Amino acid sequence: MRARSIVAFEYAFGRFEQSAYRALNTLAPGLQLKVVNGSIKLYLSAYGDVPAESWRRCDPNNYSMGGEAEPVHGMSFCLDRSRTPLMQEPNGLYYLAAGNTTLYQASQYSLMTARAMGADPQRLQQWEAWQNRMWP
Repeated sequence: MRARSIVAFEYAFGRFEQSAYRALNTLAPGLQLKVVNGSIKLYLSAYGDVPAESWRRCDPNNYSMGGEAEPVHGMSFCLDRSRTPLMQEPNGLYYLAAGNTTLYQASQYSLMTARAMGADPQRLQQWEAWQNRMWP
């Protein structure tokens, strides 16, 4: 089995597996979902209206950032050139491969997880529309 990144959430078979961040709900009921919705809103306010042509596309031959290819380097500020499917185990569990995750994969995984958690549907629709503009 491939190594998996440490991720905050798991999305499997269309159901949300409890997050380590569920402890936020002990501080205030529903706080975890408020944090998720706030994070989505912040992301969309920063990037949601930026046209796709304003983004630089990652260069898969650029290894100048610590020896990793630019599309999978966590600190690159570019979009991968195309959609790359999420990794999937034989049992259907989607996961992010450690050291080999593109921005599209991270965004898609996060969108699926937020949807499974019950995030605000309007924000999810805006996020999905952003993805579709960035990776037609």
